[in-house]
Amino acid sequence: MEEERRICSCCGGTLGENDYGAWVGDDLLCETCMENECIVCEHCGEVVYADDAECDDSISLCESCFSDYYSRCECCNQIIRNSYVNWRGDLPYCDNCYNEFAAEIEEYGYKPEPIFHGENSRYFSVELEVNRNLDKSFFMHFTSG
Repeated sequence: MEEERRICSCCGGTLGENDYGAWVGDDLLCETCMENECIVCEHCGEVVYADDAECDDSISLCESCFSDYYSRCECCNQIIRNSYVNWRGDLPYCDNCYNEFAAEIEEYGYKPEPIFHGENSRYFSVELEVNRNLDKSFFMHFTSG
């Protein structure tokens, strides 16, 4: 009886009886091709092609796990588990980016402390907005008194 030949779907090499091969989807890959072309999802352990994965410097995920459990920070593009995401509207942020962003925006009732520069007398004035479409005689009457 003839032995079934196992051929790597990536490089076309024949896998011997004792050679390690792994299935990635419908493709059989030799050990070398698997190491060069694939990642192992750190959430579910599934082996997937690197081109079909979501990765950053700290984690590699299959598309399914990424879409179900993770998001990318809107600023730095870091992958964050959804339970740790800081949402601002519909946009996800990691802790670092959110804290930097949140520090720039004050609450509605925030009143800044005035900062005075210099050591001379302080002069305060009122700033008025002027509507240029008003009749000039109104200003003459208003300013002359």
